[in-house]
Order: sequence, then structure tokens, then C-alpha cells
Amino acid sequence: MLDDDEVLSRNRVDREDPDPSTRTPAGRRGWLALGFPLLGFGLILLWIGGWVASFRQNELIISRLSWVPKIPLIAGDFKVHIDHIARLQAAGIDPYHKFDDWVCFLHPYPPMIARCFAWVVLFETATASILWQGALGLIVSVGGLAAFRVRRELDLDSIPRLLIVAALLFTNPVMFAVERGQSDPMIILPLLAAAWLLGKNATWTDIAAGGLLGLTAWLKYYPGLTVVALVALGRKQAVVAFVATAGIIGIIDFDGVRESIKHAHQLQAMMNAVVHPVNDATHSIFENWGIIGIVRRSPSLRQVPAAVVASFLLLPALFLVSRRICLSRRSAALIFPYLLWLASAATFGLPYSNDYNLSPLPIAALAVWDRRDRWTVHLAILASILWSQPFRLPVSGEIMLALKFAALYGVGASLAAKARRIPDLGMKTPSETGARPDLPHRSRGRNANGRRPGAPAVRGPRSVPVDQSMSS
Repeated sequence: MLDDDEVLSRNRVDREDPDPSTRTPAGRRGWLALGFPLLGFGLILLWIGGWVASFRQNELIISRLSWVPKIPLIAGDFKVHIDHIARLQAAGIDPYHKFDDWVCFLHPYPPMIARCFAWVVLFETATASILWQGALGLIVSVGGLAAFRVRRELDLDSIPRLLIVAALLFTNPVMFAVERGQSDPMIILPLLAAAWLLGKNATWTDIAAGGLLGLTAWLKYYPGLTVVALVALGRKQAVVAFVATAGIIGIIDFDGVRESIKHAHQLQAMMNAVVHPVNDATHSIFENWGIIGIVRRSPSLRQVPAAVVASFLLLPALFLVSRRICLSRRSAALIFPYLLWLASAATFGLPYSNDYNLSPLPIAALAVWDRRDRWTVHLAILASILWSQPFRLPVSGEIMLALKFAALYGVGASLAAKARRIPDLGMKTPSETGARPDLPHRSRGRNANGRRPGAPAVRGPRSVPVDQSMSS
């Protein structure tokens, strides 16, 4: 009888070598194999050239056509909120108590950000901003390569790695982050490192991963939700390391953390004081709930707190996806997109949140989306494409907000689908194999071979869900 590895290998070969009558002609396969990587490479060169031109004119060259709100200078957030604060802190000045500086008075970032950018003192501000914007492109590219690796580990439809990288660089959140010089994409690297450590499934790597995620929670507050992944994966040592690391840093930076949170709420209050339509470049529930058209016109809906709405929209999705990851036998391959998805979900619950916070979400989508997903997932991913492509559409802010939630739910559903499938996604269905429909991997209380713990081994073709002709 074949063991599990032989079954997976034969099913993979069977799927990769279909019947000759349905096989793509060799010439066409060669053209596609060469054409798509070349397309990706060309798009990457176009992206680089576009930013070089944008730097020269100090403005995003497609600013009139893009989702990115226009401001007077390129890399404005970096120059004002990151470079300026980092230089003050390097000079020994506490930016959270410099009340004669309006930037410091409303500075909402954690103290760890200024430490990470202490290197800016080695360069002029203009040079430092260009270096950081280039680094953002590299960080997103590394995330794209990691997504390609996840797809290969999950045996999903192949997408050329250069095409994945190019697609990510042109997404709206990445374009927004690079244009502003924001720091949000920097969390991709520690999340990738933590996923690699957790994949080793050893005590010391779990501790290192938990500590790294605890540190990441102080780069941007919302990655703190990744502790849910440690609980779902059952990594107790990682949870302890996360709490210890985050706790120690929180105690050290207590005053700065308190002030930054206070400033964030002050910014939210300032935004809420001005009546305006839903901004199509934001997605915070707390920022947008009270100004959604149907809510403004309904006295009863206006009485519902934004926290209740956020809990209703986010907690069920977090529970369902995390539960499926918890039960999955494939969780090692899904850890990275799962961490990205959790970090993205957390941004919907911030006091205010611009779309550059969602730069991890397209990476998670390209890591797990597959043509074999349900039609509802495809529909949600289509919504994600409408929102994440870089050109502005003539739709309202409310519709854009709904598309972002659809993107979040769609990626979460695709994650859950990969977690619940049998170990090889190319394995034949019961109708194709003649096996009984209740596959062993879905039977409650059974192990990977379809037997209950302690039950004697059962020989015969029914213990492996493949064709009788494949048994030996």
C-alpha cells in the first residue's frame, strides 16, 4: 500500500501531466513561459522609471489619475513625521513634549519608529527620502517573492515571480506608501522572518518568533494582532515571548506610547469635527462609520457605537479563519499570508487608517488565491482588484470602503479554503477515484490516515483516497 508521500507525488505528477488531447501545445507553453516573466520585468522597469520622473518633478506623475490624495511634496509623510522626528530624537530632544512644534504636538507614531530611522542623520532629508522610497520597493519585492514561494509550497497555479512582484508594486496601497514615504510596509520583513521561524516548529524558534512579533507590535501598533496567530497555532512559548517582549518595550516607552495614542485620538477628533464624505483613501471603521450616508440619515444607526460595528465586522472573520488555521495540517505554509492578513484586518479597527496600511493585504492575496477557490472568493478578489489597482474609479467612498472589506473577507476565505483542503490540492475528488465521499481528513476524531486513535491498521485501498490502480 502506498504511503502518504507516494500518494501526493503521484497525484501531483498526474495533475502536471494531463491527457495529451487537452495539453497546451509545446510552442504555446514556451511562449507563455517566456512572455509573462518578460511582461513582469518590463512592468518593474516602468515602475522604476515612473518614480524617477516623479522624484524629478516632486510629484507623483499620475497623481491626477490615481487614488493617492495629492499633497504639495513627494514623500511628505517621511519628511514631516519620520525624518524630522528621528533627527530631533537623535539630538536628544523628546518629540512628544516639544509643544512649540506642531508636528511633535500631533505625532501619532510609536517611539520605536524614530529609532529605526536614526540613520537619516547621515544624509540630507531629500537623499534619505529617496533611499527610503527605494527601500520600500525592495521590501515589497521580497514580500512578492515570499508569496511566490508560498504558492509553490501549496501547489497552487503557477504565476511567474516577476509578474507577482510587478503586480504588487503597482497596487494602490504600495503606490500610496511609496508616494508618502510611509513606514507601514516595513512590517513585511519581520512578519516574513517570524513566519520562517514558526515554520521550524522548534522551541527556540518559537521563542524568537514571539519576541520578533512583540517587537513588530511597537513599530506600528496594529501588528500586535498577530499574537492571535500564535494562539491559533498553539505556540505557547511564542505567546509568552510575545507578551514579555511587548511588555518590556511598552514599559520602557510608556510615556511616548501614551502620548502617541493621545495624539492619534486627537487627530481622529479633528477629522470627525469636519463633516465630509467618506474618503476613498481611508478604511477605518471608527473614522468612517458616522459619515456613511445611510448612517447619517438614520438616527437609530447613529446611536450604534463604532466599536460595536467594528466587532461585528471583524471578530467573526478573525475567529473563523483562525479556527481553520488551528485545525489545519498545512499551517506551516500558510503562516506568512495569515500574519499579513491579521495585520491588515487590524488596520480596520484603528482610530484612523489610510490605505497604505493595507500594503500587506495584496501580498496575502497573491500568496493564496487560486482558480479552484469558490466563486464567492473570486468575486471578492475581483473587488480587491478594483480597489487595489492604481487608477481612480468614478465611485463613492462608501463603495470603496465596501470593496476593501470584500477584499479582506475574500483573502480570509481563500486562506481558510487552503487550510481545510487535503494535503495535496491536486488530489482527485471522491467522484473521480470511486472512493467513499467522507474523506478521512474531514472525519471527526480521525488521524491523517483516516483511522481513529488507537484503532488497528486497516489494509486495503479504502485507507487512501486514490484510484485502485494506484495501490500496490
